[in-house]
Amino acid sequence: MSLVDPPQGSRGAQKRAATYVRMSTDGQSGSPFVQRAALEAYALAHDMEIVADFADEGRSGLTLSNRPGLQSLLKTALGQ
Repeated sequence: MSLVDPPQGSRGAQKRAATYVRMSTDGQSGSPFVQRAALEAYALAHDMEIVADFADEGRSGLTLSNRPGLQSLLKTALGQ
């Protein structure tokens, strides 16, 4: 799946989007559930179709190497 190229025959269709949520600890405000809800509301308001969801829950965001969900999002977006 690629987020870059729209499906064949999708002229004028909704924009394709993916969500990504991250939280390093359960004690932080902005739980993954709240983050997802905000992203879904944004997508709806901007005529976007969420085609994939990615998450790194309970992980530090300090380095990309510790964020497999973000790595997967980037590969998907680039069609790799």
